[in-house]
Amino acid sequence: MSASPYNDAPALTDYVIGNYKHLMTGKEKKSWYNLLHPTDRLKLALHLELVRNRILAEHADEIALNRCEKCGGLCRTPEACLCPVCNHTWYERRKM
Repeated sequence: MSASPYNDAPALTDYVIGNYKHLMTGKEKKSWYNLLHPTDRLKLALHLELVRNRILAEHADEIALNRCEKCGGLCRTPEACLCPVCNHTWYERRKM
């Protein structure tokens, strides 16, 4: 599989935080909730990148990055069968 042709850092952050929020520490969750105000968007983005990197480093064996077989784009969830980058689908091969 080739590397993704686009910058998927924001998608990777959304994927890890959205699907593996349970791996955040109590302190990370508290700061995340405290930074949800719209004026703190830059702080929130930087905080989430740090959290994402820690989760990926410490829980690599628990995280399944679901990438498109065609373009390498990161899907929105571990179970997704539709690439948000190129719209390629693989529903027929979905694990039942």
